[in-house]
Amino acid sequence: MINSIKSRGKVKSKKKTAEKNFTVTKYGVGGVNRPNIKSRGTFCGFTALHYAAYHGHLECVQMLSSHGALVEQELGASQNKMTPLMIACQRGHFSVARWLVQSASAKPDKKDKLKRTSLMLACMNGHAHILTYLLHIGCDSNAKDSSGNSPLHYAVAYGWYFCVKILLSVDTVCEVTNDWKLHHLAENTNKSKEDAVC
Repeated sequence: MINSIKSRGKVKSKKKTAEKNFTVTKYGVGGVNRPNIKSRGTFCGFTALHYAAYHGHLECVQMLSSHGALVEQELGASQNKMTPLMIACQRGHFSVARWLVQSASAKPDKKDKLKRTSLMLACMNGHAHILTYLLHIGCDSNAKDSSGNSPLHYAVAYGWYFCVKILLSVDTVCEVTNDWKLHHLAENTNKSKEDAVC
């Protein structure tokens, strides 16, 4: 009985000293010993930076990066090893994506588990504004993923007219087939193909 009381006292004292090392800010918990801010995440690998990029919270992304969050930290294999930049591009958060590239030196041509780049993820989800920015900073418009699909394949397959138009305005190779020997025009059988003809 006495040992359990002493052990409880030690736990409480450790808890009190741990509480002194942390301060609560409007962004969450911060302080001297930031145990989860850099690389520790959930079971899928989501860190605070991944969540901030997913929800488009630019101020949180800036604060986390300034406190040492790893910008190139990948998610787990079940989440295709995506980086915060890839998540921001996939979700259409332009300000977050631009800040990660310009200020935090995120690599826009980095590939995920399926060898998809941030540009491909923007094309898959129809985010023409992010696509334009990534092309402007020099991302490869002819990159291929693990199935041999290019950004043009994805833009046509998902029916994103403006993404197709932007990709055709740059030096995108049109006569390319994927690993199943499908041309990008064969990707979209339900939509009008005249707009995507090279």
